[in-house]
Amino acid sequence: MKTTYYPEDDILEIHLHEKPVVSKISYGWNVNISYAVDGSICEIVILEAQETGLYPPYPLNGKSPDEAHRRVPDTSGIGLDTDGAR
Repeated sequence: MKTTYYPEDDILEIHLHEKPVVSKISYGWNVNISYAVDGSICEIVILEAQETGLYPPYPLNGKSPDEAHRRVPDTSGIGLDTDGAR
C-alpha cells in the first residue's frame, strides 16, 4: 500500500496494489475508487481531502500517530480506546 498526498491540489491517493484497473466508480463528487477485474480495490482518490476532513486520517493534536492511537488502560472493564470505540 502506498499513500500520496498532493497539498497544492488537496488530493489524497491511496494505492492498494498494482493490478490493472478495469473500472472506476465515483462515490459522491470527491471520492473515486478504481477496481481490478477480480473486484478488489486498486486505488482510492479523494479530492479536497483536507478540506472535507479526510486528511490527515485522524486528529494528531500535536502527537505522533502512535501516541494518538495508543490504547488507554482499561480500568472500568468496558474496553474503550482513546476515541471511544470498542
